[in-house]
Amino acid sequence: TKTQRAEGKGTELQNRTAPRFSNDLQGSRLGPLDGLLFALSAGGDSMSQRDLSQLIVKAGGKISNTVHKRVDYVVASAQARRRNTQAVRKALGKFGIPLISPDELRHRIDEPT
Repeated sequence: TKTQRAEGKGTELQNRTAPRFSNDLQGSRLGPLDGLLFALSAGGDSMSQRDLSQLIVKAGGKISNTVHKRVDYVVASAQARRRNTQAVRKALGKFGIPLISPDELRHRIDEPT
């Protein structure tokens, strides 16, 4: 029923934990973003969305053009957070996806394993 489906989604969101970056795993030979899917709500800060996309792909991650339940992280600039963009609203409200800043993303990619 509709109620059962809604209850199941609520439980899924409550139990959701942020996936780990590959460089959190010792001895990993994969790129630090290998297997992770990102959506972007950035730009206007130090990097453009195009530059962020290239950085993510180069580090082994994938880019989604929309925010949906399979997205692991939404890269959101301070400006996107202030403006409460649709991607930010969907990430936080509908899907419970963690937001990270472009600077945090660069730090995660650059930090040694």
